[in-house]
Amino acid sequence: MGKSKVGYAYTAGKLSAVTLDGAPFLSAITWESFGPVHGWTQANGSVIQRGYALDGMLTSITLDGKHLLDNWADDQGKIRSVTKYFDDLYVGVESFGAVYDQKGQIFTSTGVFG
Repeated sequence: MGKSKVGYAYTAGKLSAVTLDGAPFLSAITWESFGPVHGWTQANGSVIQRGYALDGMLTSITLDGKHLLDNWADDQGKIRSVTKYFDDLYVGVESFGAVYDQKGQIFTSTGVFG
């Protein structure tokens, strides 16, 4: 087997596309103004988008406009809940919630996530 060649394209100093052996692998890569990647289009045409809170904490991930994951954290950055979706009807949802003690360690949790 030969070695694969990875190509990178940049727009305004930020990664905007990735090719693999000359074929598109990731395209239409967009960035939040405060730094993290916002979204991209995969080689199969699927579109991934990420949402962030103003502090940069990841809050959501969507695939082709359908929620895959929602995340909520408090103002100290401690994750309070995570919800993972399996389809656009929100059937088959897994969720997890956490309560922290005064030391910042998880005191109790609810739900299942795996």
